[in-house]
Amino acid sequence: MNLKQFKLTNDEEIICEVLEIGDDTGDVVVRKALKIMCAEDFENHLRYYSFRPYMSFSDITDQIVVLNAGHIISEVQPTKRLVTHYALAIKEVEGKADRIKDFDFEEFAEAVGDMSDDEIRQYIREHIDREEETRDSAETNIIKFKPRDTLH
Repeated sequence: MNLKQFKLTNDEEIICEVLEIGDDTGDVVVRKALKIMCAEDFENHLRYYSFRPYMSFSDITDQIVVLNAGHIISEVQPTKRLVTHYALAIKEVEGKADRIKDFDFEEFAEAVGDMSDDEIRQYIREHIDREEETRDSAETNIIKFKPRDTLH
């Protein structure tokens, strides 16, 4: 896998898997592209990073994206630490994409068609609560310790 981190002319940074670089144009064909988001806590002198899908509404990580070579300022081989975080983020995005595939948009649109905004919010909240209950009942949060006399 050929991972690269790109700095773009709009000041965004992305990490992605490079599939091909065009011979004629130099355009870069990539997939699994995630935008690197940065937030700063100036008061505590901390910087936080997170990942988002590079293209809006694009939770399918195998979707091909063509980057215009003229918009790439620089590229670097990502650090091992970044690659580790990237791999975890890709798994999370793919997991969300699998849940979205199971969601029936036509059924949802039909169900909420005549609802007000507040009723739609309530409908969504109820479905999320039901899904969380189902997930929570499938998993246990009880931790079994070895001997009873062990201190933790």
